Amino acid sequence: MSNKINNLFIELSKELIKEKEELEKGKEELEKDKCKFMSMSKRIEQINESEPITLYIGSGGNNKYITRVSVLKRFPDSFFGVMFSGRHPLKEFNNKPRSYFIDRDGDYFNFILNYLRGDKILIPKDNFILKKLIIDCKFYMLPELEEKFKQEYLKINSNYHYNNNNNNGNNSNININSIFNKK
Repeated sequence: MSNKINNLFIELSKELIKEKEELEKGKEELEKDKCKFMSMSKRIEQINESEPITLYIGSGGNNKYITRVSVLKRFPDSFFGVMFSGRHPLKEFNNKPRSYFIDRDGDYFNFILNYLRGDKILIPKDNFILKKLIIDCKFYMLPELEEKFKQEYLKINSNYHYNNNNNNGNNSNININSIFNKK
C-alpha cells in the first residue's frame, strides 16, 4: 500500500510540476501580450491626441475651431487639461465624432488657442477685448495668460492710478481686481 501511495504521490508531483511549467509559460505569454497591448494603447492615445478635433464655442456653437487634444492639454491644470484628462466623460456635439461644444463667447478664442499652441502671445490693444480675454482666461484656468492681458490692460490705462483702496472718492482710482473678479 505504501508503494502505491508513493507512486501516486510521484505521479501527482510530476503533474503538478508540468502544470506549474504550463502556468509559467502562460504567464510569460500574458506578460508579452500585456507589453504589446500597452505599447499599442500608447500609440492609439498618441494618434487620438494628434488627430484634429473641433470645438464649437459660443451660443449655438457659432465659432468653430479645429485643433488637437495635445494642444489643448498643454497645461494639465487648465480647463482643457482637465476636460481631456480622461477622468470625465465627454459628450460629442450634435453626435459629431471628436466635436465638442463650450458655452462661452468664442469671438476671441483664437488668442487663447494660439497661446495653447505655443505661438507668440498676441495681445490686443482694445480695452473691451482685453476685458473679455481676462475673463475667459480665468474660466479656462490660464493664469499666466490672464496676467499678461491684465498687464496690457493696465499699460493702456496708465493715465489712471490703480490701487486697492479707493479711499477719497477720487474717480481716477480704479481697483483692477474689482473689474475682473466676480463677487
